[in-house]
Amino acid sequence: MVALLRDSFALAWAQEFQGMGVALAMLTMKAQFSLGNAEKYFKEHLQVGDYYMDGQQVMGEWMGQGAESLGLTRATHTDEFVSLCRNLHPATGERLTQRHNGKRVTVDGDGKVHELANRR
Repeated sequence: MVALLRDSFALAWAQEFQGMGVALAMLTMKAQFSLGNAEKYFKEHLQVGDYYMDGQQVMGEWMGQGAESLGLTRATHTDEFVSLCRNLHPATGERLTQRHNGKRVTVDGDGKVHELANRR
């Protein structure tokens, strides 16, 4: 059994549950604006757990309104997570939004050209 903890206060209870066969893991939300960073974070932290899990594999789970609107209700796997990061529906492979990766070039009022990273 794995219990996901949302704050560090709950970690104080970890020792009480060790003898009961309950594994505890900390859940931390962090926005990732780069596909490479999101994939790396998933592979290094979410998929394999951390020192609280003693090397056990941790399965992610789809949650929230976004997951519900896409019909995602079960555990997630690496391929599905990467598909979502690439703007593709994890189950169908269908493109989700009109997103353009790369840089945008804008010209302001005085004629100066600016390159902006397109993070969305």
